[in-house]
Amino acid sequence: MGGAVVNCQIGVMAAWATAAGQAMIDRELYLPKEWTQDRDRCAGAHVPGERVFATKPRLAEQMINRVLPELPPGRVWPPMRSTAVTAPSAPTWKSVACPTR
Repeated sequence: MGGAVVNCQIGVMAAWATAAGQAMIDRELYLPKEWTQDRDRCAGAHVPGERVFATKPRLAEQMINRVLPELPPGRVWPPMRSTAVTAPSAPTWKSVACPTR
């Protein structure tokens, strides 16, 4: 498969965990720039017309901004690199300007 292009889906997920358990609370499908720039392809895949390209860290920031008002106060968001397999230089919630709670 060296050099071949294969189809795959990449998702960005948000989870909430407490001593009582954990749950997935939000998700976004990452779409490469080639997809979001091809409106016919997006329409054929039922991607909403207003969808634009966003990096995975930006998708995470958008999810945090959506769910943060609904979460109990006094919690800490761990950096991305402590919760996922990412490069050592991966952005953390602080470096992508996510609000603290």
